[in-house]
Amino acid sequence: MITQRLLDKLTTSLGRETELPISFEIQEDGMFLLVAVEAATNEQAGQRIADLVDRSVPRRHGDDSWMVIFTQRGKVVDSYFGGNL
Repeated sequence: MITQRLLDKLTTSLGRETELPISFEIQEDGMFLLVAVEAATNEQAGQRIADLVDRSVPRRHGDDSWMVIFTQRGKVVDSYFGGNL
């Protein structure tokens, strides 16, 4: 379950990793977290952010529990997902 406490911890952790604007959206009755990063990124930075989210968000059986998208001028330019057991 995605909780406000988890979002607070994730916000702090991601703030240490990047200064890019980040927003969160909890979906599927608290079982899925969409993280949107509003900036171009390189593959290494994207992977580091995805790894941090993967370590923080609980996994679930049969479906992903998170997705990180990187946007530029309102268009998705990269994405990572995971959390499926």
